[in-house]
Amino acid sequence: MGRHILKITDSRYLLIVDASRECRDFLAKALTGTYRLEFLAKGGHTLERARTIPAPDLILLGVGQDPPDLDGFTICHQLKSDPLTRQIPLILMTDRNEPEQERRGLDLGVSDFIEKPISLPILLARIKIHLDLKMKTDLLADLATTDALTGLPNRRCFEETLAREWQRELRECNPVSLILVDIDNFKTFNDHYGHGLGDECLKHVASSLAATLHRPADMVARYAGEEFIALLPMTESEPAALVANAMRKGIESMEIGDSDRGITVSLGVATGIPSHSNRCDNLLEAAEGALFRAKETGRNQVCSNNI
Repeated sequence: MGRHILKITDSRYLLIVDASRECRDFLAKALTGTYRLEFLAKGGHTLERARTIPAPDLILLGVGQDPPDLDGFTICHQLKSDPLTRQIPLILMTDRNEPEQERRGLDLGVSDFIEKPISLPILLARIKIHLDLKMKTDLLADLATTDALTGLPNRRCFEETLAREWQRELRECNPVSLILVDIDNFKTFNDHYGHGLGDECLKHVASSLAATLHRPADMVARYAGEEFIALLPMTESEPAALVANAMRKGIESMEIGDSDRGITVSLGVATGIPSHSNRCDNLLEAAEGALFRAKETGRNQVCSNNI
């Protein structure tokens, strides 16, 4: 891929894309020791790298790339069109300061421009400004997508993540599984012990569900009230059912405060391979159907559906 990584202690990560070795060497010397850096000489690999984990905190992108490689504006369009990369700040490095280039870049969503030869003080100032803005934006996004009681992602975050993963697996033809979890007889528990212990119950269940998942791509979110939902990308039906049963057993063994009543959950598992006719809404409906069957046929069990 024509890249190399400089390992630096600072956690903020800059991806630098430029065909010019002279420019890459200058930026390596200027930024080493301040940020964690990765360099690409081929612009065509930018989107692929920006989509992987960890994602860059900021991208410095040269407008001119060596033919037949993609030019900077085409790469910018790719980055800003992809939901996984559109929020990454992007600074275009240009050989000439032309109003038309600036207008075109701003229309595409570029955060800033810097003209070559690069002034180091200006470069450092602009990088700092956009990293600080990104940190504040990320903090606000975290607040908007986190359930205040349990600390889990909320329904909005889950739905956005599912939509992204569905598109990713649509390209790769990999299965996606969901596990919909509902606490059995939670209203009775809440009425008997009070809302304080009811909230403690929700927090314990959230913690137990999260502890069951071990892969970075997996997530569990609070879905609604006493319902939770887990997203397992690249997971077939049988492994998903095993995860669901581990969740069930973990919650069955919990003790909630001074309550003398055990907690159980019913779980609905749904698995499908994304396609243009097979949408993520269909997978959610299948998980809801499996959960309904689990509750109707005795609770404290796992039922599965495939689409």
